[in-house]
Amino acid sequence: MEYWSPLLQTILWVILVGGITWKFYRPIYSLLEALADRVRGGSDVTAGPFSVRGVQPTPPSEQAARASEEIKEAHLIAQSDSEEQGSTEPSPRSAPSSTPTPQFRAQYFQAEDLALRAVQAEFGEPINRQVQMGGIATFDGAFVKSHRLNVVEVKYWAKAPTTPIAQQVFAKLLSRFKLVTFKSINIIFVAVVDRTSDVPSLVARLTKLSDEAPIPTVVRVYSLSELQAKFGVVDAG
Repeated sequence: MEYWSPLLQTILWVILVGGITWKFYRPIYSLLEALADRVRGGSDVTAGPFSVRGVQPTPPSEQAARASEEIKEAHLIAQSDSEEQGSTEPSPRSAPSSTPTPQFRAQYFQAEDLALRAVQAEFGEPINRQVQMGGIATFDGAFVKSHRLNVVEVKYWAKAPTTPIAQQVFAKLLSRFKLVTFKSINIIFVAVVDRTSDVPSLVARLTKLSDEAPIPTVVRVYSLSELQAKFGVVDAG
């Protein structure tokens, strides 16, 4: 009996664990699925010492590199005859001013900041700015609402781009989501333009693109002057 006792105890433990697993299989499975969805959705999950963070801040060096690239692209569009030619390349007469000025760079950052403020005010959730998903894809902002991760991407265009350029920008944005395995994602695509008159036509073009996107996408378009007045950068009067 002395030799059989440990074996019997082991068998009883196996039966007990197996019985609990069989009886509570569905609740346990649902709990694990919910946990996995939150992780894939980018939410922070903490349970005692266990912590998973789906979204992390982008390192400053990467922020600077990405900002420089986007500012250059925006400046090329602003300095080109893209409305007539349908090209992202600058026209010959714009070549001498192909380097973004400090004023243009400052305006770009102001447009991005004010756009994120507007989205935060509309959706009522604090936005984590300059985030990285899965250590790979970077975005201007992100927040969680109703158990879904909302990714915010802002583009400043001094003048409204042509449809081919807008399509190219959308394709580039969507390609970044192929690098991550997150689910339950919404995209909030925000465009800021200088001229208020550009807003209606750009809304129509971007909405058409967002309707065709494989990820749920909403579009917001603002004029820079509208945002400046709304948040007190200039006198609203």
